[in-house]
Amino acid sequence: MTTILLQNKSGLVDRLLDWLVANSYTITISVLALLALLLVYVALRLFRQSRQAAPSSRAAHSARARRRAAAKKQEVSGWMLRDQGGQSIPVKPLPFSIGRESDNILVLEDISVAAHHARILYDPDWDALLVEDLDSPGGILIEGQPTRKNLLQAGMHLTVGRYQFTIEHQAPRSSP
Repeated sequence: MTTILLQNKSGLVDRLLDWLVANSYTITISVLALLALLLVYVALRLFRQSRQAAPSSRAAHSARARRRAAAKKQEVSGWMLRDQGGQSIPVKPLPFSIGRESDNILVLEDISVAAHHARILYDPDWDALLVEDLDSPGGILIEGQPTRKNLLQAGMHLTVGRYQFTIEHQAPRSSP
């Protein structure tokens, strides 16, 4: 009787193997379809998680936007550009634009200066002034080195076109 059961089981296994071989194309398609459904499910879960995390990043973004808006309104006093002739030019209001066109705050009428060459602005992350090249053909130099963006410190030399300026800062006097 044991022999008959083993023969029946092996017959069952043989029939199962025969069925798998005969239907391998269908099985492959079914497995691929299940994998595709699994990938869609995972993608939807990840999408939902990212959307749930978005409000906190939006809050951080809006906080940064408020800081930047306050920084634009903020008057940073005491900063000046001293040209080679000794003339002091106050760096205000911010953003302080430099270029050849009349809509800039500091207009430098020279062919070596682009229409909108550079700007100086307040960077709230660093709590400092920052000079930024506005994709001008000649670029800007800090201490004789080309730069796209650079934090400004008193005593630095800024070159725009053929003009050279020294950055100066006088701390505001506190009233007694």
